[in-house]
Amino acid sequence: MNLKPYIYNNGFRKRYHICSQCGSKAMRMDPVGGFQAPDYLCMECGSVERTPDWELIIGHEEEDEATEAWISGEDYVALLRLPLAKLN
Repeated sequence: MNLKPYIYNNGFRKRYHICSQCGSKAMRMDPVGGFQAPDYLCMECGSVERTPDWELIIGHEEEDEATEAWISGEDYVALLRLPLAKLN
């Protein structure tokens, strides 16, 4: 799945918003208007969330197209804690 349309840049880091219903990273931002926070629509299950969880994208900031191979911050930390024997 091409996740490029679902990457959000807050000016410091790129991140994905995560659907609390199905765990999808395909969350589209829908501005509500005025000074209200935007809604986020899940493109997988159709749920609407006001403040979804998010995860930072670690590495590959120079690439224009996101792929499933991009690793999340939590996955990166978990990978660093694995013993080397389990990686082989």
